[in-house]
Amino acid sequence: MDNRLFGKTILIGREPVNGRLLVSMKHNGKNYFAPIGQPGSVSGGVSRCIPGEDKAHCRLQIDMKGDMTLENAKAENVTFVDGTQIMKKHIDEGSIIEMGQYKYQVSVAEVLKTLTLIANQVIGGGSAVKSGGGASENVPTFSIDHLKAVYDEFHDKQMEIKYRQRNLNLLRGVAPIFTISSGAVSRISGVSPMVTDATTVLFFVGLAVTIYAFYMAYSDKSIDELDKLTEEFQHKYVCPNPQCRHFLGMKPYSLLKQDNGCVYCKCRFEK
Repeated sequence: MDNRLFGKTILIGREPVNGRLLVSMKHNGKNYFAPIGQPGSVSGGVSRCIPGEDKAHCRLQIDMKGDMTLENAKAENVTFVDGTQIMKKHIDEGSIIEMGQYKYQVSVAEVLKTLTLIANQVIGGGSAVKSGGGASENVPTFSIDHLKAVYDEFHDKQMEIKYRQRNLNLLRGVAPIFTISSGAVSRISGVSPMVTDATTVLFFVGLAVTIYAFYMAYSDKSIDELDKLTEEFQHKYVCPNPQCRHFLGMKPYSLLKQDNGCVYCKCRFEK
């Protein structure tokens, strides 16, 4: 184990936006953190890691001799070490940690490897992998031009779904017009048989439109499509820095282009 990690408290939990595992270490009063795994790989059963609020699923304590202890951050969190559920346990580099009801698995060795990468950059004098505050000396710059297509595709598909929902609502609003009209006409005294037949037609047309509108509403998948569309957008509309990849929010590309850089890793955007 890297001795630069001695005496550190490590926060481990789910990245709030991208759904990866996040490990965080404090150095000189600042939080430095880095993700492990792919976006969406960690389930909601793992508590979020929010370094600035000292929130996590579990904490890894490394004492000045390099001995390690893993402890749940909250009593209700579910954590296993080498297959045994724990609240607090001494562990070693060969241990396997499992978190949440679906038992997201990560090795202690992988956590330590990620922490060493952070230490190489922040304790060794380089720029931070991610920092909760402060700017690094050599700030990387990335183009975000490709994100315009990502946002435009999301916006266009979102509008298609909204227009479909609007048309469905209009269809449901038309049906009562026929049925109300047929009832109103039928109550007019002295109407001819032809008008009476028309009221019958109006009634059945209204009934048919009502049934059709109900079927269309029942079979409509707009909510599922919008949820899937938003999830895909959150995986694509991310910081171009490969060491960050944080979701940049629902901000339109035209406004994002006005930003100087990423608020998470502090990299700059090309103008």
